[in-house]
Amino acid sequence: MTIDDYFHKTLLMSIIVGPALTMTLPLVYWVQYRGMLFFPCFLYYVTGTICISMMIYFFIYIVPDNLHKLKGKKEPAKQLLLLPPPTTFIEECNSTEEQNVVEPIIYNKVEEVPQTLSPSVPDAVNKAQQEETMMYKKLYYAFAEKYIKGNMPDEDAQILLENIYLAIDNRTSDLTADGQTNHLPYEVKKASNFTYLNTEDICHIGFVVKFFLKKRNDYGATFIKEVFPNQLKDVELSTLSVKLASNESSTKHIPIPEVCCGDHRCVSKKFNGRITEELIEQI
Repeated sequence: MTIDDYFHKTLLMSIIVGPALTMTLPLVYWVQYRGMLFFPCFLYYVTGTICISMMIYFFIYIVPDNLHKLKGKKEPAKQLLLLPPPTTFIEECNSTEEQNVVEPIIYNKVEEVPQTLSPSVPDAVNKAQQEETMMYKKLYYAFAEKYIKGNMPDEDAQILLENIYLAIDNRTSDLTADGQTNHLPYEVKKASNFTYLNTEDICHIGFVVKFFLKKRNDYGATFIKEVFPNQLKDVELSTLSVKLASNESSTKHIPIPEVCCGDHRCVSKKFNGRITEELIEQI
């Protein structure tokens, strides 16, 4: 019980019970015993009234409180609810864009999904990255349209192009080490068990992927090894890396484009390390 509760309850008892008993009981007692002096009688009953008020207060307030505590009926402690953090504007944009993403179709116009701009990066930098990504996808789309179409099933051609787009979006990442085995930093879709292409044709695909993305030979070898696991199950990863070190192309199914050979073998030499419309036209 707080001091305020004690004060209010005591004041209530003093105002109502005390004066009532003090004014009535001495009067009744004085009427019955007229021979007694009024002042001693009054003083006696004032003392009695105080005692009675204290007893009433004790039985009304003190006893119930003690019984309540003995029974353990304490008020439950207030619990703080941890609310989830509010959804930010960037997260709303990400969820909206993820719902609206349409997977590209290999033989239709390339659809470019705009990336979410980070507030901590200047808009000009993000715009340049988006334009660079679009040029990469246009280049590989032209490569798939010219060399992949007709040389493998349409479903597998679509899977291959989607995996190349995934490599473009993650071009700043490198291979991840799992023990002594390297893996791509993203999960690719695997092609079906078709037999239209030989190992050399598939190696040419890996060469083009690693060449324009400016990656090492083991990156291109790991890419084709994970995308075409059935076709390359008997070929070691080290063998594929050696094959991707050469730009010689003797097959007529999926050759290495001429822009990757001869004087054009270094993209940075002729095109300043950038994918341009001129480069795409030469695929």
